[in-house]
Amino acid sequence: MYPKTHVIFGFIFSFILFVCFSEINLFFAILIFLSSFLVDIDHYFFRAWKLNQKNIFKAYKSNMDIKKNYKKLSKKEKEKIIPGFYIFHGFEIIIVLFLLGISLHRFFYFIMIGILFHLCLDYVEIILNKEKMHKFSSILDYLSFEKANKNFKK
Repeated sequence: MYPKTHVIFGFIFSFILFVCFSEINLFFAILIFLSSFLVDIDHYFFRAWKLNQKNIFKAYKSNMDIKKNYKKLSKKEKEKIIPGFYIFHGFEIIIVLFLLGISLHRFFYFIMIGILFHLCLDYVEIILNKEKMHKFSSILDYLSFEKANKNFKK
């Protein structure tokens, strides 16, 4: 999903929660909103790490070009592609944020809500585009990505 879409839906979602739940004050609504799209920073981290693209604007443009080209591929061609490894796009970060919410402060719960909303939007896109499921576990995505790279290099 494109960042603009995450920003728009994240704003609507956090606004609805702010209006409907008195427990969610403006600060918590802003945390939900920001985390609903800033979680995608891991796409930049991946590009900087694996592709040595340190300029965030060039990395963003490159990522958008890849996404446009990916959408043009057939289902069979898409199945051959192993998406990158995105550290904040898995249940592991949700568990960490939940534990931080229990042990440190409840604002981690609101960051978790924003990320969960983001992941739900990603899953909807994956299902609608009939892509193979990923972004469930950061660890499994990393292992499959590394395995694909080893097989590719042979």
